[in-house]
Amino acid sequence: MSLTDASAHDAADATFEDLDLEPAQPSLLLRAGAEVFGTFILVLLGVGAALYTTWVGGNALATCLAFGLGAMAAIAIIGNVSGGHINPAVTLGAAIAGRLRWADVPVYWLAQVLGATVAGAVLRAVLPTGLPAATGKDSAAALFSTGANGYGTHAGLGAASGGAIDVTLTSALIIEGVLTMILVAVVLAVMTTRAASNLTPLWVGLTFTATLLVATPFTGGSVNPARSLGIAFFAEPWALKEVWVFVVGPLAGAILAGLVARIIALGAAPIAVEDAPYDVVEIVEISEDGKLTAASDETASDDASSDDTDEESAPARS
Repeated sequence: MSLTDASAHDAADATFEDLDLEPAQPSLLLRAGAEVFGTFILVLLGVGAALYTTWVGGNALATCLAFGLGAMAAIAIIGNVSGGHINPAVTLGAAIAGRLRWADVPVYWLAQVLGATVAGAVLRAVLPTGLPAATGKDSAAALFSTGANGYGTHAGLGAASGGAIDVTLTSALIIEGVLTMILVAVVLAVMTTRAASNLTPLWVGLTFTATLLVATPFTGGSVNPARSLGIAFFAEPWALKEVWVFVVGPLAGAILAGLVARIIALGAAPIAVEDAPYDVVEIVEISEDGKLTAASDETASDDASSDDTDEESAPARS
């Protein structure tokens, strides 16, 4: 209920919970906590599918869909709290586009890496004891490496071909940068005040799935530095040595997307707002028990009528 539409009787019975007021922005601590939880969901579902479904008939499509659905779930849960970034590249793009304070960026990044690392720890904790040996791996770290991001002979086409195909460092940087640029551009476009809707998680999830379908053969599919870091901590040493590629590439793509979003915003036409009549409440009082009382238009008009009557009944002066 809006205060401007309330009658005197309704306003007298209203409390703060009844008012249609826009809530203040959540605290930075709450937003950081939301990013931890959201990134945890994304990495747990996506990397969990990559690690374990492969051995029970899964494939790259199932893994990409798991990441996309994980992104949809995370954004649906925390989008109204922190913006649902769940990706350091999105956070950087949002800051460049003027959607986020620069002082908040390191906090978001730390929260996202923490969430991804906790997800990696959970996946490591539930790893069945005999699974590495049963799958031909000599250690749990070797098994986790199948869910890590890399280039050359370590991930994607290189790993699938047994080293016959070598994905170069340049190819890995380009593919991660370009695909992250597309992802961040879509996120910034659908999360504006004009475009945001209940379908926003769907658009982001589908775009994330599409980018991973292209990136997976080359690098194992990252476009998210937190996702790469969170799993590299539990994989073989090569994963941490190569993880810089999956930080630099996505962040470079995010910079381009943020600049494009800022340029588009500068050239966007202003929103036309139609003039609409609003009832103005003259007096608002808050009683001791928290209830609101207000003077209605009817009361105001009665007062005005009374004033007119007094003026008409007043004797004329010569």
